[in-house]
Amino acid sequence: MPLGEAVIAAIRDELRSAPRGERARLVQRLAGVYGVSRATIYRAADLGGPARERGPARPEYRDWTRIAIALRERAPKPIPLDLAIESGVASGALPAAAADMPVATAYRIARENGWARKTKRTHRLSADYPMQCVLFDGSTSENLVVGEDLGDGDYLLKLHRNPYPASGYKNKPLGPDRLRLVVYGIWDMCTGYTRATCVAAKGEASLDAMEAICDMLSETGDPARPLHGVPDDMWADNGALLKARATADLLARLEIAAIAGKPYAKERMGGVERPWRTMWSRFERSLFLREDPTIRLSDLTLRLRAYEARENALRPSRTPVAGRRASRAAAWIALTNARPADNPLRKLPADPLRTLVREARRKVDGSGIVRWGGVEYECADLHDCWVAVRRAIDGSGDLVVVEESTGATSVATVWTPRPYGEIRTAPKTALERLVEEDAENPVPSADPYAPRPSAPNVVSMPARSAPAAELEDPMAAADRCRDADEGLELFFAHCRLPMSVESRALVEAEILELGLDRRAIVELAQAVVARAHAGG
Repeated sequence: MPLGEAVIAAIRDELRSAPRGERARLVQRLAGVYGVSRATIYRAADLGGPARERGPARPEYRDWTRIAIALRERAPKPIPLDLAIESGVASGALPAAAADMPVATAYRIARENGWARKTKRTHRLSADYPMQCVLFDGSTSENLVVGEDLGDGDYLLKLHRNPYPASGYKNKPLGPDRLRLVVYGIWDMCTGYTRATCVAAKGEASLDAMEAICDMLSETGDPARPLHGVPDDMWADNGALLKARATADLLARLEIAAIAGKPYAKERMGGVERPWRTMWSRFERSLFLREDPTIRLSDLTLRLRAYEARENALRPSRTPVAGRRASRAAAWIALTNARPADNPLRKLPADPLRTLVREARRKVDGSGIVRWGGVEYECADLHDCWVAVRRAIDGSGDLVVVEESTGATSVATVWTPRPYGEIRTAPKTALERLVEEDAENPVPSADPYAPRPSAPNVVSMPARSAPAAELEDPMAAADRCRDADEGLELFFAHCRLPMSVESRALVEAEILELGLDRRAIVELAQAVVARAHAGG
């Protein structure tokens, strides 16, 4: 029943004058007298306000806790507080009565006075625009096991319900011919856009990591996967990618500032580790919805790309666009187009892996011989000097020599002793004989790679990007062409005669036989032109 004004005033006066600790008992009695609930009595009395201050019942507990905390903090990780109190009592730093102090009370006093260790506060990572900074990391699969080798870099993978225990940690040794599924991912700090790729390998390797980076930063041509270009900074752990000299050199020539993480400082890499720990786990668990427990690595890559595009299209960007929320993919395009005009997005140069080289410092002896890998090479016009020798990462191709004092480049050839009395002649080449026979009857040809009109299609607005910068080729030599295509280009720059497909093939064979030497190619072109004019 409702209480009258006089009754409410009487209840308020009675509760105000109640002794300390007796208010709850009095409220219970008044609720029984007036036939209402205790909540109604409290609400009618309206005795809210600040709680009355009350001093500590045992003020000595604070001093004892302070001494125990000082003992606890002597270890890198806190010593349990009960052991610290016991040690203080045994050493005489605390009185014997401190042993009876409840440990929970000591923990509460430590929290109230700020003596408890707090969780480390981390600051949110942020970037001003897309591709200003990306984080790169590698991980391994828990449930996918690499099985049969299907050839052409493809493998048959099998799902295991339990984490594969025999694989161990991602870089620990495996048994003979055993491989892991290694997943590489990047994370754009501005938008949170993620890309990933996977490879079957024994563990994280510098070449696999560099190939994955080039794959993830290349243009896909798919509007659903717009991220591409060269980032300004790349954060990575201090692993194989940054330790290998060849890959670190390529990152430097791409003008990517590689920033290595410090040991045990895992928070700084959380941007790429945490999202991919979640996203890859979601993707991997979805494979159990398939009826077939096996899947090809190539099919897994296609599924991963579709999953990546879907996640980036659905999940919100870390940085809003014009104050509004947008997906990571949409935000990446919009914020990339909003980059400053003097700092556009740089495209990745074509085939940067071709410029990966191994390099070593060697001494050319007085005979012009340099040794590398147990093989002797002959250097033209170099004697008794220090050089840098370079070779393609796969061991193929020429050995390029760079003189330290001048920076001049040349090609070293494998040294072979000439037979005694050998006379080198220059017989007429097959190309010269062919030109003499076929110069007057050129065979018409067509360009199989001529541009063809494509069917009309609706495409999304692409992200603006600057043209790719010319990437310095460390294997380039001053007096040799890089490959047969460059040799043919040099030949036809000096010989503009029409040629059939067969003649062109013979020209290419002759250029390779000449060792891609620029001077010899020019002389060959001049000789062909002279013979054609004389015959015509």
